[in-house]
Amino acid sequence: MTEVKTTGFKSFGPKTWLPQLTVVVGTFGNEGRSNFTTAAWVGTSCSDPIELSVSLRPMRLAHENIAKKRAFTVMVMGSERAAEVDYCGMVGGREHDKAKDL
Repeated sequence: MTEVKTTGFKSFGPKTWLPQLTVVVGTFGNEGRSNFTTAAWVGTSCSDPIELSVSLRPMRLAHENIAKKRAFTVMVMGSERAAEVDYCGMVGGREHDKAKDL
């Protein structure tokens, strides 16, 4: 096998270098309860048909709900909703019913 030399390149690790869009991802659990979480790892995957990619940690209830139901919504929120967006990302859906709290 030939050794590949990478002169002049440095890995900076996983970081965000471009402006990020923060969205709220909505899901439903098996019991029908809605859940919302904030996601910043979001991007356009295709424009025709329109496709989005959303990256969530497996520890999140939203990730579990999506794996079970195979469905979710994405909401782009304005700056006037910054407090609600922050709340959805900071509070766990297993412990709180965010739909009722908001």
